[in-house]
Amino acid sequence: MDMRLASVATRIEASVLQFFSPNGLLIVLGMIILGMILFSGSGIERRTFDPSAMGQHPQTAVSPLLGTPR
Repeated sequence: MDMRLASVATRIEASVLQFFSPNGLLIVLGMIILGMILFSGSGIERRTFDPSAMGQHPQTAVSPLLGTPR
């Protein structure tokens, strides 16, 4: 049983050391930058809220409870 726990601890230690190595940190930084590029592009939400993309007659949604434009 102690042998199995030592093996798990050794693998965890190796993974942590690999993660905090210069190459591991560069990979993590690259993944963060790639995610920012992929998820911050001009998506459907920007086109939905852009009045110039809606055409000549933008529609205003009116709340039935408040009776005011939302």
